[in-house]
Amino acid sequence: MPQTSIEWIAQICSILGMVCIIGSMQFKKMFYYYAAQFIGSSLFLLSFILLGSASGAIMNIISIPRAIINMMGKKGHKTWILACLIALLVGCGYFSFLAEGWIALLPFFGQLFGTIGMWTHNGKTMRIMQLAGASPAWLTYDVIAKSSGGIGCELFTIVSVIISIIRFGWKELDRKQL
Repeated sequence: MPQTSIEWIAQICSILGMVCIIGSMQFKKMFYYYAAQFIGSSLFLLSFILLGSASGAIMNIISIPRAIINMMGKKGHKTWILACLIALLVGCGYFSFLAEGWIALLPFFGQLFGTIGMWTHNGKTMRIMQLAGASPAWLTYDVIAKSSGGIGCELFTIVSVIISIIRFGWKELDRKQL
């Protein structure tokens, strides 16, 4: 339970971030999906700063250019851009590790799996990366950082991915390019 006004503001930001990320899944157009992801990531960035969670904040910085690049559609999907994002991620991961130690590996791997999964635009690959890597890593970090919205967001995402796999099946998801 939040104790100070800063902690309350941090939790409110994380819950609003969760609403944006969850809401993004309801947009049919990918531009709006990534715009909502941009807003949600910005709110999580602010939340982690206020909670004093350096690694969560640093890794959410990566989500912002990733969302902007994805909003550009195919124009932004060049191999060298993905390489730059991953290099930025590794650099930020290193500084996160210096700031918080082994705990920094959780948001690092969460962001790495999420970035690679989103880049593929393949429904099956995106869901595998989310379910096997991104969500478990972020969920664990969110519990440690005491981010209510982060915990809710990852739990909802895990359930949503499982439902989509049951609903569409692996074969159908593999055919769909998002």
